[in-house]
Amino acid sequence: MFFFFIGGIQPKTVIVDKNLRICPKCGLNRATLKRTDHYLTIFFIPLFRLKKGELFLECPSCGPVIMDKGP
Repeated sequence: MFFFFIGGIQPKTVIVDKNLRICPKCGLNRATLKRTDHYLTIFFIPLFRLKKGELFLECPSCGPVIMDKGP
């Protein structure tokens, strides 16, 4: 009997807040707050989150912008 298993860890980017924010690079009010989480998947179906990612801004003009955590 042969058992074929497809599974693993897959990243998924989620929108945390849909309110538009000001991009620190270009200054336009078009950036959204996002986070990349890692999920355990079986047959490409995400089962549960393994790791919660860091928050970042993503601007359509500049791309992903890492947020400063501050002091």
